[in-house]
Amino acid sequence: MLIVNKLKKAYLKQNPIIIFSQGFLQRRKLDINRLADKICFVHFSKEDKHNAKLVKKYNFFDYFTDEDSKERIVLKLNCAQKFIAFKQKFQALQESLLEKEKKIQKITLVDPLTGCHN
Repeated sequence: MLIVNKLKKAYLKQNPIIIFSQGFLQRRKLDINRLADKICFVHFSKEDKHNAKLVKKYNFFDYFTDEDSKERIVLKLNCAQKFIAFKQKFQALQESLLEKEKKIQKITLVDPLTGCHN
């Protein structure tokens, strides 16, 4: 997990969960495409009706405030970690499926007994 104070650190591959402050986002322009593989949060000082709009604007995972309890923040971070694990499992299954699909295509194109193309 990384609490961002420099934008280039947010783009590093080893940081899967990133927390931006509201002020940081208002002062900088983000390249959202470079954050596509990240789980991003926004930290606000207080609850406000505009918080969700900012999260949606950047397509971030969630937000929390100074008013949130420690338990609520931990719950949100745990959900983010589970989401990362889910994405990794999904990607592994997708790669496995593509590999099996290639094998099936090869079997349908080449006779396994003779080695001749069908």
